Amino acid sequence: MWAKSRLRSALIVDISPETKSTPFLFVADQLSHYFTLAAFLPCERVFEETENVADCILAWPTRSQNMIFFEQRESHYGFIESPRNWLGETFTDAHGYHSSESVLKMLENADSAGAPEWHDFLYIRKPGEKTWARRFCVIRNSGLYTTKKNKRAYTPTGLIRLLVFDEHIHIYTTTGGWSRMHAPTPHGFALKVNYPVFGIFLG
Repeated sequence: MWAKSRLRSALIVDISPETKSTPFLFVADQLSHYFTLAAFLPCERVFEETENVADCILAWPTRSQNMIFFEQRESHYGFIESPRNWLGETFTDAHGYHSSESVLKMLENADSAGAPEWHDFLYIRKPGEKTWARRFCVIRNSGLYTTKKNKRAYTPTGLIRLLVFDEHIHIYTTTGGWSRMHAPTPHGFALKVNYPVFGIFLG
């Protein structure tokens, strides 16, 4: 039993594991987690290590159908163990990420040197729009950019920033609903920073 003086806030949560059973879990605001998955509509995302589970649940609407799944995923560190399979041959060859050691070194230096720039064509749908636009995009540490002329060749002044990346950004991957969203491909993700949500599909 928790002493009242030590417990600031707590929740009783209905958990939906892979077995589809519905056990309940006592969640205190001091609770940490090893690996969790939060689902939102046809999307899902992984909790960050620094996130507070109780704060996330309390932010959901009262009648929300969001669920938390506790899963074991063998591919959790797949991009480190097999960088060519996860990051693509073009990207790994260009930056020399041919081994797990080289990827780990990049991650260790990410705070000071930043992550390498990534660019390719993506399908983007801005908040409030119903159609998808194929745009040449650039992802940097500072945010998501698109080129003014929508071509691979660009200069720093030819970029338009669509979204600013900060510590509060959440990345969701799609798990369904592609027909309803009129998605161009099933390989999509959404970037959420506070209120704006950008839907993106790989071209």
